[in-house]
Amino acid sequence: MSTVPGSSAPLPPEVTHADVIEPKPTTPWTPMVPHRRAVAVLVALSMGGFLFVTNEIAPYGLIKLMAADLGRTESEIGLLVTGFALVIVAASVPLAVFTRRIPRRYLLTGALVAYAVGGVLVATSSNMGGLLAGRLVQALGQAMFWAVVNSTAVALFPPQIRGKIIARVLIGSSAAGVVGLPSITRLGQLTEWQMPFWILAGVGTLLAAVYFLLIPTYKPDEGSGARGSDPHRRRFVAVLIVVSLSAGSTAITYTYITPFLVDVTGIGQTVVPTVLLVGGAFSLLGTLVVGRFLDRYPVRTVAVALVMLLGVWGALWAGGATVWVAVGVVLVQGFAWSLFVAAGNNRIMRHAPGSTDIGIATNASMYNTGTAVGSLIGAGILADAGAELLPLASLAGVMLAGAVLALEWRSLRAGVRAPRTRRLISR
Repeated sequence: MSTVPGSSAPLPPEVTHADVIEPKPTTPWTPMVPHRRAVAVLVALSMGGFLFVTNEIAPYGLIKLMAADLGRTESEIGLLVTGFALVIVAASVPLAVFTRRIPRRYLLTGALVAYAVGGVLVATSSNMGGLLAGRLVQALGQAMFWAVVNSTAVALFPPQIRGKIIARVLIGSSAAGVVGLPSITRLGQLTEWQMPFWILAGVGTLLAAVYFLLIPTYKPDEGSGARGSDPHRRRFVAVLIVVSLSAGSTAITYTYITPFLVDVTGIGQTVVPTVLLVGGAFSLLGTLVVGRFLDRYPVRTVAVALVMLLGVWGALWAGGATVWVAVGVVLVQGFAWSLFVAAGNNRIMRHAPGSTDIGIATNASMYNTGTAVGSLIGAGILADAGAELLPLASLAGVMLAGAVLALEWRSLRAGVRAPRTRRLISR
């Protein structure tokens, strides 16, 4: 029977060599706030994820409208995604370090204020310079938000359900694909592309007030989510590499999914929001499903997501000109990507070698490095070779990510076997 590394205790039958059970807490957990307030904070944090992700992916649905209004090419508008990601790459870790002593109540409120101010700047812009300035401010807010939102949420609940709470936080970001992206795409088509940003800025202002009222004030290092449950530098680095490669491969194609569906598949532009809506529903479904498995199968959930993404980009490359194939790919991609994001965040929170806030900030930096590079690669492919080759590049990126995960999985299995081998030899 297999054992937990460093222990003679047997692993439960449902736990594989590659999935080691969550370590039990060494000190009793004491709730910070009443359960109802904790749940209210969790819902508000999830709503924040909805707003930030809806704003981040807004160019995906509005790209043609923005390009036509500003007199720019779609590739140039796609660079807004690149610029946004680069700001998060540069700012995430420094912000996490400089703000590590600030109570999360004030930090998260400030992140939503930056989000709202940046939204107003974007909505009032008439050129690329103004757009970039507004997106810069919003990216700074997003870097602050994602660096601390997971640790803030898990601090309010027992450590044994850390993975489940992370998945609940991510319900909002998954819902951005169900409600956010299709809604702002349709609203932009019915009015003008600026209107969605006005509405998002207004909702962000209201949510900032909710954060200030609901989130408890405590020292950041006091919460149960302040440190990783199974700190391990090598595994942490491996997760970062897999995250960056996967994010980059997704950005190559999905940044330009609207041009692909319109120009390659032949779907009408007015139908695209409906396709994205259904894809977002599958993304939300994935987030709801994965929560029950994260604490028991932290590695396997990542592997399943990558296998699904391999199928997604391979199918889109081979059959993207066929409507039912392209639509099916959007649906499965939404489901698979939500699995991957939740599983990746869970593993970062498990294996962060120091502060989980800095670990998550580093993850955000690597994620957005991949997104920035991927959107740049996609822009070049779109301009020089056409949208039909985008999925092939995405497929190559996921294959690299899968290779890294396979190497880590092999190492992890060897680590689980090692203690038993040593005991047999000693006998």
